[in-house]
Amino acid sequence: MSVTRSSKVTTKPSSLAESAKSKDQSNEIQTAMQVEISKFLKSDEFKILLKESIRGVISDMVQCAMKPLQDKIVELEAKVEKRQEKTNDNEQYSRRYSIRIYGLSQAPGLVQEGVDGVVPKENCAQTVIDFCKAELGVIVKREEIDRAHRIGRPI
Repeated sequence: MSVTRSSKVTTKPSSLAESAKSKDQSNEIQTAMQVEISKFLKSDEFKILLKESIRGVISDMVQCAMKPLQDKIVELEAKVEKRQEKTNDNEQYSRRYSIRIYGLSQAPGLVQEGVDGVVPKENCAQTVIDFCKAELGVIVKREEIDRAHRIGRPI
């Protein structure tokens, strides 16, 4: 005995109409959404929101980039301040034994005119030794004088 089966697909006309209607509604909704999105993207409100958002992101990025630089500046300023203090201390230390003698006249024959004006030919260290001995009664040895030079115009 043989059995034959047949398969028939039956569609109702109302089902096709509903499917087409559903697709039309879907297309209408999609089109309406596209129109609304397009309007929103062109609106001033969106532009303001976008600007604020971009400003915030850029501000955060700038802050992140500047933070290490600001830290480095603070570090370098501290180093500069320490170096200035050390330089000042060294200058004060080097002046510790310095003296200035005002009003020490220069012998007339010990000056010559040079390219830069008046150039002394005198031995300033010996002049100081002689002054200390004659005027102050103090014996100063040449080894005790590190440097001796005139400052300012000749008297």
